[in-house]
Parts: sequence; structure tokens; C-alpha cells
Amino acid sequence: MNLVYDLNRTPYPFKDNFFDEVYCSHILEHLYSTYDKFLEIWRILKPNGKLIVKVPHFSSNNTWSDPTHVRPFSCRIFYHNLMQDKYKVEHIKITFKRHLKPLQWIINGSESRIKLWESYLANILPADNIYVVLTPKKL
Repeated sequence: MNLVYDLNRTPYPFKDNFFDEVYCSHILEHLYSTYDKFLEIWRILKPNGKLIVKVPHFSSNNTWSDPTHVRPFSCRIFYHNLMQDKYKVEHIKITFKRHLKPLQWIINGSESRIKLWESYLANILPADNIYVVLTPKKL
């Protein structure tokens, strides 16, 4: 199926529980009302579906160098209560540029280490991207 659609406009032109998987690679940072988009994706995902998201981390130069970005992202958005009502975080990973890649092994794998790094170290040891896999919470 080929479809050209303005993703800022909701509802999306798909039936409820339509997709097995939605892959958003460097899309969400360009959209307004991000939470509304997560709700809309939740609507069109099947109960056993998967949402895969890749966005620049707020500490990345890529976040601020692109004038079409309308919102920065931190890992905390995926752990926020509003998100936790609709999605389960299956996997989350912060990626770093080559010279900081060893930090991936230290920071990833623990929600508390990610939150600690974002709170105190992200501005001096910047990340590149956030990669997260979410599954919808549906009956």
C-alpha cells in the first residue's frame, strides 16, 4: 500500500487494530502533539503489535541542528505515567557516537542508570539516539 499522508493530522486513515508493527525512525521529533500521535499509533496497532521508535536524544547535536525538529526526546517520556497506561517498554537503548560508544554498555540495561545519566551527565557526555520497542496494553 502506498499512501501519502500528513502525520500531524489525526485520526490516521486506518481501522483500529490494523497494524502488526509500526516503525517510526526519525519521524516523531518532526510532529506536533507527540502524545496524541502515540495514542493514535496505539489505536491502529493490533493487541500483540509492536511500536519501534528511533529518535534523536535531547543531548544530541542532531536534535538542535535540524530546524524541522519540533520536540526533543528523553528516555523519560517512555516511562511517563501517561505512556505507561497505553504501552509497555519492552526494550530501550541509548546509542552514542563512536568515541562515546563504551558508555552504551554502562548506561543501557537499567532504567535507573538511564535516568541518572540523563539527569546529571547527558549534557557533558551526549548521546546520539534513543531506540525503544513498545507493545500496546490492550485487552
